[in-house]
Amino acid sequence: MRGGEPMFKPAPRIIQKLKMGGENSPRPEAALGDFWLKHQTVEMLQAITDLRDGEVLSIEVKNGLPFAVEIERRAEQAGGLLYA
Repeated sequence: MRGGEPMFKPAPRIIQKLKMGGENSPRPEAALGDFWLKHQTVEMLQAITDLRDGEVLSIEVKNGLPFAVEIERRAEQAGGLLYA
């Protein structure tokens, strides 16, 4: 992220974990032209927007929804996070 805008150079890597005997197909909403975003997706997008200048190291997805986001930011941006 630079100035709150995503950068895709180098291109992100996608690591897909498949569950044997589980549901691995895309969510049905993906085929719709318009739908409401789930709270988890809105929360993930807000965390990425708030990052401003930093790097999204990984986004863990479970059942087609964001579950965890690992970000890296400069120490001066972390504020009280370093001592939490």
